[in-house]
Amino acid sequence: YHFQKQFLKPFELIMANTQAQESKALIIQCISRMVLGRVSNVRSGWKSVFVVLRIAASSPDESLVQAAFALMERIMLNYFTLISNTLSECVSTLSGFAGNKFTKISLKSLDYIQKCANW
Repeated sequence: YHFQKQFLKPFELIMANTQAQESKALIIQCISRMVLGRVSNVRSGWKSVFVVLRIAASSPDESLVQAAFALMERIMLNYFTLISNTLSECVSTLSGFAGNKFTKISLKSLDYIQKCANW
């Protein structure tokens, strides 16, 4: 059950420890493809996905934040019921997006936090 979490751990480490925006963008693309390609099979990997997205949310690079938020938004709109076991990580990630300097993303994040609170 912990295979996905272990498999995705290097993505977390690279996101946290690299300054290269190109590498971070590539990680977001990889995570997006993996998650969206097999969303119904994601189990222990959700926490790692949210960690990667939370790290991206704090980036000063708007294109990186937008790419990460695009995945977050798809998860919230289409797969919310699949993440019920990791709701606290989801809210923490949304809080990261709410605290960034990009107003449109911040406001949408607050709406999604409200959705979590009402669920």
